[in-house]
Amino acid sequence: MPPSFDDTAAQRPRLLLCGPARDGGAAGALLADLEARDWSPPGALLSILSLSGPVARAAETAAEAVLVERASGVLILDTAPKSAEWRVEMRAVNRGGPKGGRISPLGPASVRTGAPVVELVRAIQQSGAPASASSDPGEGMGAWLFYRLLSEAGDAGPTVVLLHAPAVAADAAPVEDVATALSARLVRGLSPA
Repeated sequence: MPPSFDDTAAQRPRLLLCGPARDGGAAGALLADLEARDWSPPGALLSILSLSGPVARAAETAAEAVLVERASGVLILDTAPKSAEWRVEMRAVNRGGPKGGRISPLGPASVRTGAPVVELVRAIQQSGAPASASSDPGEGMGAWLFYRLLSEAGDAGPTVVLLHAPAVAADAAPVEDVATALSARLVRGLSPA
């Protein structure tokens, strides 16, 4: 009997959801919660990647996963220190590298995401959670990964979104509602892998 091939699965975009491991603050807990619930966004194939260790190694692991998974979209979850709202980052900044320097000595100062940030913010707000667009990605693991993926992939790479979870009120909105609203908007703009 010939192997079966699921045409509908082959047509769906691949989304890589990554962030810190469970001990990585609010974002790590949210990522673990989504994984435990076996959550998947409508219309996409989902892979979840929990990252730990030095940021450079975590960024390398995520960059490899993007290639292996043939991801058309990457949703990075991180925690926004001292924030009570969800933040969708508009640009990645080349800072926060070793010894407070640049992430990439030869890379551009900043790189804008091609994701529909305003639409993603509205989607989160419609789920009942406070949200805003931001141009300050910080200097943590999420910011490093965001810069690395955007600067190295260029226009031909996946759509990359950095979503900062609120640190003060991480459970202010149901995680699945926020993630579903965000991914539904993101998946519409992705092409099949």
